[in-house]
Amino acid sequence: MLFGWIPILRASRVNIESSLREATRGGSAGVGQHRLHQGLIAAQVAMAVIILIGAGLLTKSFGALLRSDLGISPENVLTFEVSLPDTTYPEGADRARFHRRFHEQIETLPGLVAVGASSWLPASGRYHQWSYELPGGDQGADIDVRVVQGTYFSALGIKLLEGRLFGPEDRADSAPVVIVSESLARRHWPDRSAIGNTIKVPFGGEERTIIGVVGDTRYAHRIASAAKSYIAHEQFADNRNWPLVQVVKTEGDPGMLLAAIETDLAAIDPTLVVHHVRRLEDIVAGAIARERFAMLLMSAFGWTAMLLAVVGIYGVLSYVVAQRTREIGIRIALGARRREILEAVLGRAVRLTALGAIAGCAAAALATRWLESLLYGISPTDAAVFAGVIGLTIAATIFACIGPAGRAVKVSPIEALRQE
Repeated sequence: MLFGWIPILRASRVNIESSLREATRGGSAGVGQHRLHQGLIAAQVAMAVIILIGAGLLTKSFGALLRSDLGISPENVLTFEVSLPDTTYPEGADRARFHRRFHEQIETLPGLVAVGASSWLPASGRYHQWSYELPGGDQGADIDVRVVQGTYFSALGIKLLEGRLFGPEDRADSAPVVIVSESLARRHWPDRSAIGNTIKVPFGGEERTIIGVVGDTRYAHRIASAAKSYIAHEQFADNRNWPLVQVVKTEGDPGMLLAAIETDLAAIDPTLVVHHVRRLEDIVAGAIARERFAMLLMSAFGWTAMLLAVVGIYGVLSYVVAQRTREIGIRIALGARRREILEAVLGRAVRLTALGAIAGCAAAALATRWLESLLYGISPTDAAVFAGVIGLTIAATIFACIGPAGRAVKVSPIEALRQE
């Protein structure tokens, strides 16, 4: 509505004398009107370039997020929780016995690859970090402590790099053991094996012998892997009633086993229920939902802006060709080659596009810094994105010029001279 009033106001304030001076005998639009059209088109191109560069940056950043290695394989993994009431399972041995029996029951289901549990899943956001102690009194900080059960590492595809994983021998009455992540092992034992060394983690404070080193996992796409330690639930169940998240890895669709899992749970304890059921792929996808929404929104705005710019260029060139039909016909009659006419029409479009693209790139170099918090792995002034948008703008301009340029070179001198 705002821009619709502009031509109305201009029409109501026409100066007849100046209009007659600007107009030609063939009825061409005045110089001022041509400049207004050209300015609007250049501004449209500039806005389209700015938004498309923003969309390009977000798209490239989103691709980098998708390619970032979380250290897990989320395909065909179902997660859910089973809360154990303290009244029914007051002792750690009771809770450990339930999880052991529950997993043994699930392992018999057809198509199941691995089943385990953990106090916290990767890609689920930030987790509590604690201090720890090494032999000799050396203090460390920033370590995640995860309580795991069953074949958790196999279920999530976390690689064993050295040593072994937890087994039936790691009971509550056996020697305390721990598995550490690669980053933690590399931090304290860069030139030798971490296996056999001891570390004192929170919750109990006893020294635990390192029996294995596993690959790093991230709790978010953007955050570097944090140092982690893993403790067997069998050796830690007495500490507290840890709410473990169950993970089930299957050969096919894991949702197909949910009914069977609920049946197995009811056979063990009919008072318990499966809740908070999610696929691990959905958890991973939800971790970058904000980035996905921003990319889709900017892409929609960008393509809409480019469409408007193409329509604007097409409209202005068509208008110019229609207004200058008589002039073009006279030039052709006086010997002008059609190639020269074509170059004149295309030259106007190229100048408008170049002006708008230069202004858009300059503005985008400043404006895209506001997107820096949404970008991952790329610079706000990524040269490939800027070059790609400029190339797209040129291609769109050529496409918009096809119709008007074709009509210009087909102008008949005789028909043009007959126009009043």
